[in-house]
Amino acid sequence: MRKLAWTVAALLPLTACPSGSKPDVEAPAPALPAASCADAAQGAGRAQIAPTDERIDTEELDAARVDLVDALTPACTTDQWSAAVIGCLAAAAEFEAIAPCTDQMTADQRAHFTQIVDGVVERFAVYSD
Repeated sequence: MRKLAWTVAALLPLTACPSGSKPDVEAPAPALPAASCADAAQGAGRAQIAPTDERIDTEELDAARVDLVDALTPACTTDQWSAAVIGCLAAAAEFEAIAPCTDQMTADQRAHFTQIVDGVVERFAVYSD
């Protein structure tokens, strides 16, 4: 009798759902891929060098942005930016969004980031009159 009770109890979950259907349990949403150093550099370039003045040549801005991305991508890897910094910069949409990201960097990382940005801005004279 006890064996029959265990068999019935084991089969109940199988008979609770119609054949072929699954219980109403939602699968977890797939995790978004983590942002990469390239994503962070793109975000920083987009936020740091944005067209704010009609007098600034768009081609010059684009070239400066490319140079900045090309310099920041390896700096991210070499300086070992944290996942939080990478995600923050990848999501940066405007200049004001950069400071909260760089505030999360170490002093050395922040100094290197600033050196790279200043070098690109000076080379292209992006914000000069």
